[in-house]
Amino acid sequence: MDYAGLANDYLRKKHINLGTRVNGFVIQSELPDGRAQIVVALFTTNALGFAQSIAALTNNGTRDPDFLNTPTIFGNKAQDVARGAEAAVGQSTFVITFSISRPGAALPDLVEVVKPVTLPEFLPVDIIFISTIPGKCEHGTRPVLHVEQLGPPTAMGTEVVEIVREPCH
Repeated sequence: MDYAGLANDYLRKKHINLGTRVNGFVIQSELPDGRAQIVVALFTTNALGFAQSIAALTNNGTRDPDFLNTPTIFGNKAQDVARGAEAAVGQSTFVITFSISRPGAALPDLVEVVKPVTLPEFLPVDIIFISTIPGKCEHGTRPVLHVEQLGPPTAMGTEVVEIVREPCH
């Protein structure tokens, strides 16, 4: 899910605009130990979404998953949309809570905060991510990708990713 609008930025350079909108806020609260708690909330609409098989990503023979060259099982990647493939777009809510060294300190790149091994200076980390992306309507139903992640970005959090068929409206 293009929760930050980066895929749409790429597509706009190719003269394609999905109309992705990202809104949100950042709240900083001082903690008793002198650090600061940060809450970042992003609300995205008309965002590109796609899914890939974990098995296909891990079986590509490289150390890191090859997202770019692994086929999708739902929707299309930005480079495929740029070549004329249909975009599956939906909405998402992303809320992440973490701490930083002190109030007013520079905020980190969120990628650093949600790495599988989160750096101690950002702990504790908590995430809420909910996304729904409807696919193309065919024969009265359409596939819908639902993603829900709750908890820290470790094995202790819960994650539900499912592609279901729903009636077209």
